[in-house]
Amino acid sequence: MDLAVAPRWTVSLRQGEVLDDVPDYVKVGVGAAKCGGVERRGLSAHPPDGGITAIWLPMTLGPGPAWLRTWVGLRDGSTSAGVLFRGEVNGQEIVSRSMLPGSWERLEVDLARWRGQPVVRGLVTDADGSHSFDWAWWGEPRLEAGK
Repeated sequence: MDLAVAPRWTVSLRQGEVLDDVPDYVKVGVGAAKCGGVERRGLSAHPPDGGITAIWLPMTLGPGPAWLRTWVGLRDGSTSAGVLFRGEVNGQEIVSRSMLPGSWERLEVDLARWRGQPVVRGLVTDADGSHSFDWAWWGEPRLEAGK
């Protein structure tokens, strides 16, 4: 399942409060970006200043093995001081990666613990301070069966 085109809710938060009026560059978008010169399709998820952008994907996992597989990175040209990428299931952090501008990094997480259950998958980007040039991308985010 391509999570970039799956049904989702998105929200921007700062100190636990929903931000109703965010600039267009903070809104989640589908497209392509280059990190380290390598282009991948996926989701842009620039966090707000001092806050997070959360992409929530409700789904029911099948009875077999399931994996979250994605790339994370900051789009070429970014001068960000860093972004924290977090993968969540039902609000529980299952993986995180702190990133600086550079190349894509691969994230893979086994979701066997939630086999056959309804879940809300979360893809979260955290400004981890200032949001200047936090051009965060989830590249090729997928839910895959098997190892």
